Amino acid sequence: MLNSLKAVCVFVFIVCLVVVTACEDEPDDTDTTTTTPTTTTTTTPTNSAGVLYILPTSAMVSTNAGDAVTFRATGGTSPYTFAVSDGALGSVGTQTVNSDGSADVVYTSKAGTGNNTLTVTDAAAATQQATISHSN
Repeated sequence: MLNSLKAVCVFVFIVCLVVVTACEDEPDDTDTTTTTPTTTTTTTPTNSAGVLYILPTSAMVSTNAGDAVTFRATGGTSPYTFAVSDGALGSVGTQTVNSDGSADVVYTSKAGTGNNTLTVTDAAAATQQATISHSN
């Protein structure tokens, strides 16, 4: 649990740093240009300390079968393995290794209610977990 809390704190710090940096380039009040965001990006934490992360750390799916969520493992020591705590609620497919060394896996829900835990384990036996809630 402490590792999860540390990972979340590091992630929040990085996101805040990105926001502060972006705000430094904000136009002053005399600029009348308006822009509309057109894309959303997910920032993967920079991992100079070799800490294992899983993103997102939580997700919600419906109680119907077939909902899919992509999770990413990054950092730590590759290769990674992924496992779910309750195979009756959902499963993970084959992982895709990305050019930056991270790995993606798709969690696909089965019909049912409750919580499932996706655990990623790296080659050095470090683990991180994500919670998947199945609800209406």
